[in-house]
Amino acid sequence: MRTVSPAEMKRRAMMRRRILVGRTLKKGEVLSASDLEFKRPGTGIGPDEAKYVVGRRLTRDVEPEHELEWTDLE
Repeated sequence: MRTVSPAEMKRRAMMRRRILVGRTLKKGEVLSASDLEFKRPGTGIGPDEAKYVVGRRLTRDVEPEHELEWTDLE
């Protein structure tokens, strides 16, 4: 099996998608699938975790293109 180089690992991290919000949302709003966008690059919550994000409440106001973090969710 081939070994992945450090440079390849760095590029791989840059190509991963992350969950962003698509519109302004207020603290306490419940996230729905239509509120989410998936873009790259990013360092927040990955799209494979979207099922755990939908239905959760926000802990703060967020603007469009905000990259979601677990601390943003109740």
